[in-house]
Amino acid sequence: MVEFASWDLKAITNDFGEENFITKTQFGMLYRGRITLGCRKTMKGGRKVTVKIWCKNLQWFAPVGRYVVDQKLKLLNELRFLFHSSVRGHSNLVKLLGFCLDQSVGLYAIVFSWPQRIKVALEIGRLLVFLHGHKLPYMLRNLDAMHIVIDVNFSPVLVEFGMLSGGIMGELTDILERPNVLPLLGSFGYVDLQMCMTGDGWLLPRDVYSFGALLLSIITKRVVNKYRLQNTIMSHDWAQNAYEEEKALCHKESECSIACGTLKQNPAYNARDGHVVTLLGMQCMEFKLERRPTMKDICKRLQSLRVVKQYKEIMLL
Repeated sequence: MVEFASWDLKAITNDFGEENFITKTQFGMLYRGRITLGCRKTMKGGRKVTVKIWCKNLQWFAPVGRYVVDQKLKLLNELRFLFHSSVRGHSNLVKLLGFCLDQSVGLYAIVFSWPQRIKVALEIGRLLVFLHGHKLPYMLRNLDAMHIVIDVNFSPVLVEFGMLSGGIMGELTDILERPNVLPLLGSFGYVDLQMCMTGDGWLLPRDVYSFGALLLSIITKRVVNKYRLQNTIMSHDWAQNAYEEEKALCHKESECSIACGTLKQNPAYNARDGHVVTLLGMQCMEFKLERRPTMKDICKRLQSLRVVKQYKEIMLL
């Protein structure tokens, strides 16, 4: 693993140029980059990578004041997790090439059809099964579409672990530099509403709720806008209302779904699959925790979809 200097990262990303900007994450931003021949002699020139930088002040997540993250602790936590033998090499976890301490930057290497969207959902589901399956289960606590990049095989790769707990990380730890009256709840649009309303702590079904929001986002093409949450947020009530509207128009309830109309026109789309995925996403977001499936159950149901069986070469089964 290489320790990069800040000027290396500027060269890799063309001075963090706007043309290389990918997206914001909960704790920072992602940029495209290419390692040039003059950057590091230890690496081949022209290698495409993704650079993740962390922002000190998190304005999205604190209606009162700002969260200030201990960036060095966050970096050390991520390095410890990604290089541990129990998780290193997992195909859906980002591959770490190096890091930068002087500006707290981490360097990561790294139009979907219906089958490709289901592939992404299934692989993220399997990743959560893997993480939840440890003796002391890992909890992501901030699963978000913005924290996932897609490789050339349309496989999802998770790049954000800022709120990870469990496993080698131990029990829930605080990554804030100083106490805040508001707890870190996760990413807006993916936070379990039951926890917000009851104040109950972190449990594995919280990740299930976030996965449900992600699943519905994948099939509806509805993107959470953190500045317009009221009109874009994923919730069980929103999904239920949308489903009831669709059901009134469907000839067969078993073929009713809230999948985006353009996806329904895709030749690979199967109406019964759309129905199953819609209900599964809604079940993941049930208010009562006991009504939510486990990630193992979710993956079994996704695995049984006709599209998965029909496109095994895409699913890489």
